[in-house]
Amino acid sequence: MSRTSRKEILPPGFKRDVAIQFIAHENSFFAFATQFLRENHINSMLLSGDDSEQILSQIARTNADVTFISMRGNANSLEFSRKVKRVMPQTHCVVYVDPEDFKLEYLVNFNISAYLSSVDLSLTEIVLCVETLTDGYRYIGSQIRESLAKVNEFEFDLTYQGFNLTKQEIVILNLLAKGLRSKDISDRLFISQNTLNNHKTNIKSKLNLMSNREIVFFAMRNGRQPKNIQIENPDV
Repeated sequence: MSRTSRKEILPPGFKRDVAIQFIAHENSFFAFATQFLRENHINSMLLSGDDSEQILSQIARTNADVTFISMRGNANSLEFSRKVKRVMPQTHCVVYVDPEDFKLEYLVNFNISAYLSSVDLSLTEIVLCVETLTDGYRYIGSQIRESLAKVNEFEFDLTYQGFNLTKQEIVILNLLAKGLRSKDISDRLFISQNTLNNHKTNIKSKLNLMSNREIVFFAMRNGRQPKNIQIENPDV
């Protein structure tokens, strides 16, 4: 468990009007996180225990912007996130999972805004996650991204399937399949967010897809960046 110095954790400009709640079967770390946020005048609360129905009845009366969920096991956390979204459709669900058991399908089969590692609990990552979500992006924790990179070993070259994708579009598909956020992709490729959005629009058109979630699903199912294709700086 990582407990970063309280003096260094909150960056300037952190949105203090955000409401945060933690739902956890074990509350030692999350009690610490809740206390820290409250000391910094951020609306936060902790709900714990094994009675999921009682917890759901409690959160139905809250208006949290971000809900962190850490239950016993990946399956329980994921299933509970579904229930939370039914009760609070407006909240960003952040689920703690074991990176070693993380599956690519989680990214598209669940309406979850962020995934964090349940192995190394970090207050720093909580703050970074909240910042990212309030800026309008999805967040994938560093250990989860490393896990995705290990298991995502497809060798399928999309250019051979008649999709007429450019090299840059194939690179973007590969990075999406690895769970990278849009901001990370645009930074890595040295392109603007608008340019990346244009690439996504072209990809959806060529592959007859309707949403960004379908792009991610397609990428995970069908391939990764071929070895002979390099990440390019120019827009293609």
